Amino acid sequence: MKICASILSTGSEVLEGRVTDTNSVFLLERLAELGLPVEHVLSCADEMGSILQSLNFLAAHSLIIIVSGGLGPTADDLTREAVAEFAGLELELNESLAQQLEKLYQAKGRVFDEVNKKQAYVPKGAVVIPNRLGTAPGFSCAVKGADGITRHVIALSGVPFELKSMFDEAVLPFIIKEILPPAGGFGFEKRSLRVFGLPESTVAKRIQESSLPPEVIVSYRAVFPAVDVVLKVPRGPSAAEVIQHSLECVEEAVGRDYIFADDVNRPFEGVLHDLLLEKRLTIAVAESCTGGLVGALLTNMPGSSAYFVGGVVSYSNHIKTKLLGVAETVLQEHGAVSFETAELMAQGVRNSFSSDLGLAVTGIAGPEGGSAEKPVGTFFIGFCDKNESMAYKCFFSSTRERIRKYSAYAALDVVRRKLLRRPIVFPGNH
Repeated sequence: MKICASILSTGSEVLEGRVTDTNSVFLLERLAELGLPVEHVLSCADEMGSILQSLNFLAAHSLIIIVSGGLGPTADDLTREAVAEFAGLELELNESLAQQLEKLYQAKGRVFDEVNKKQAYVPKGAVVIPNRLGTAPGFSCAVKGADGITRHVIALSGVPFELKSMFDEAVLPFIIKEILPPAGGFGFEKRSLRVFGLPESTVAKRIQESSLPPEVIVSYRAVFPAVDVVLKVPRGPSAAEVIQHSLECVEEAVGRDYIFADDVNRPFEGVLHDLLLEKRLTIAVAESCTGGLVGALLTNMPGSSAYFVGGVVSYSNHIKTKLLGVAETVLQEHGAVSFETAELMAQGVRNSFSSDLGLAVTGIAGPEGGSAEKPVGTFFIGFCDKNESMAYKCFFSSTRERIRKYSAYAALDVVRRKLLRRPIVFPGNH
């Protein structure tokens, strides 16, 4: 049997559509990074029969089965019982786990009773996987099949942030050490990048025309409003050289000004965070159509207080005039959605907050309020520093939610390009 994994997500709430299965997505991404093929991804109900049937099916195709969910204290948490029955093992109380759980419950001011004690039971001989962010520990057990082949069943908490921690801290090192062949004999060399300001189809077209080596595998993922590109080359003697050359070709083809990160896990606001800290600049924002989204993005990163001074959500013309100093004559002559208003909003917020940079967004998010001259999706970005102030007209036709989000990221992109001394491309005009 080839080395491969499968994923089993337990939970009736997943099958009923009440919960999105983000755990499987995370596991798929992590296993792909290792170059470990995934044969199947299944979901099943919180029922012994369903879980056992799923485990038996996956065991016929996989050496590793990762199960998420069903490790809590309630009656419908049946993963430990099902895995024990599948492996032909008894469930036994892990006294050390029970003591740890009792102390944890006491520290949280909660009652540790027989119901909660259920979480301290694991299949006999299983290796416990600590859960430092929650109460339900996981476990891993080796199961030798009738064919003489040993499968590894790994059970993890179904709470997403707990599962991620357990996988990265315990499961990942185990797979690398015990399952994968030596380095160079398995998997891929990978590089990635993130793009803003071009649609996925344009990014793909440009890359397809760049004449990459045939062994390079290119995958795309639209993570609105960005486009992620991943390049993979099977490991081998020249893989590192090929992947680096391919990355440079892709950067040239797409356009380096559109690439804001060289890692698909790096958020746009993280890029701004580093730039603003590096250049020791502060920023204040004035928002209309985005309703605070720009400020929220800029404060997503820990330590943002070093550069983010504050902001004004100036939804009404009265606030634009009173707090930002936009003259009523400008609003009457050019409108709230205009070059002039956006620029004055940026100047006003910079002056009011005494920041190095002023950033403003004003637009028409819809679904109503547009005109032939300024249709829904039209927005203006104002930017101001000690040397200059200007505004840019942009257009992005979509739903209200997506227009607002795109406008916020477009504003950040203007700042990014300014700080890097890159040309300003009107976001959305493509």
